[in-house]
Amino acid sequence: MIIKTDDYILKQISEDSLFWDLTFSKVVNKGKANERIEFKDPIYGISIESAKKRIALWRTNKKLLEETTPQEFSKVYSNEKKIIEKELVDL
Repeated sequence: MIIKTDDYILKQISEDSLFWDLTFSKVVNKGKANERIEFKDPIYGISIESAKKRIALWRTNKKLLEETTPQEFSKVYSNEKKIIEKELVDL
């Protein structure tokens, strides 16, 4: 099974496996004429729970500045966790 969104691809290792490969979208050649988005550098063999946490963290990092407060991080991360739980309900 493959689950694909605009920002990640989650691919089950095999039909009967509980492990998944997770790949995030990356901008290649940013600011150039041939700028594009590719899915690169997969994380191999992780549980669905680990994938959900990594997706939430990845999205949080995209939304926040490099430096933030613990409160702001917790707020954004909690919201992203809720969103991903809705996206991947019962997995």
